[in-house]
Amino acid sequence: MAKDPAFLFYPKDWLEGTSELSPTEKGVYIDLLANQHQKGDLPKDTARLCRLVSLSEADFLPIWEVVKTKFLMNSNDRLTNKRLTEVMTERSTKSHTNKITGRFAVLIRSVEPKYRPKLKEEFEIDNFNRLDTEKAIESLTEWFKTRYESIVNEYENTSIVEDRKEGVGERKGGEVWYDETLELPPIHLEAAERNQYTHTQKRNTEFVKEQWKVFLIERSADPPFKQLDWRTVDDLAKYFLNFIRTKFPKKNGQHVTSTVGKETPTDKF
Repeated sequence: MAKDPAFLFYPKDWLEGTSELSPTEKGVYIDLLANQHQKGDLPKDTARLCRLVSLSEADFLPIWEVVKTKFLMNSNDRLTNKRLTEVMTERSTKSHTNKITGRFAVLIRSVEPKYRPKLKEEFEIDNFNRLDTEKAIESLTEWFKTRYESIVNEYENTSIVEDRKEGVGERKGGEVWYDETLELPPIHLEAAERNQYTHTQKRNTEFVKEQWKVFLIERSADPPFKQLDWRTVDDLAKYFLNFIRTKFPKKNGQHVTSTVGKETPTDKF
């Protein structure tokens, strides 16, 4: 991963912390901070420190006596400025977190809106923050893909269960099946009976219900290219109303057709 090219500089803190330093001492101090930022820490050997700030040891040592209180020994037996370490850690953590959340934002925009709330609910950034950035992004991407596929399957299975409560569902391969015990909604049963009366001048509820079963059985046998476009039982029943118009009992060997909206033919002379 590329080294962070900058660190936050707080002018108020700097002015307060260096108010008793001379301009030369401030210059050496800021050079040492810049070296710590780039290298992670500083050597404790003054001979090496003076080279970092391009001074001779004779010129450097008096200055070092003043600024050395700004640095502490770390666990690696090297020098660090505590405040700079905190600033670098804070910036690194924030940058790391931003890259993870940024990647999640890109992933979440790539899926259908109906799946987003569940993915957002389950996303826990702490599960990825503990990893280095590259590994965190890789792990997040893999988690998102796996969880997304699982949620899609859960969603589709739930939809099928709900559909089956209404009497419809799917077989493997997407083939639609129709439950023959599915009842024709009362409003559509009434419409079919009114249509029947228009054709035959009588109502036969049992005949309509039998034709509904026939309709369901025939639709189960429809090839994919002929399957009806519907989402609810009401939608399906509307197709049935067109279906039953040609199924009323015959009169004199001919289907009786509706005269609604048509003029009654006059007798011929």
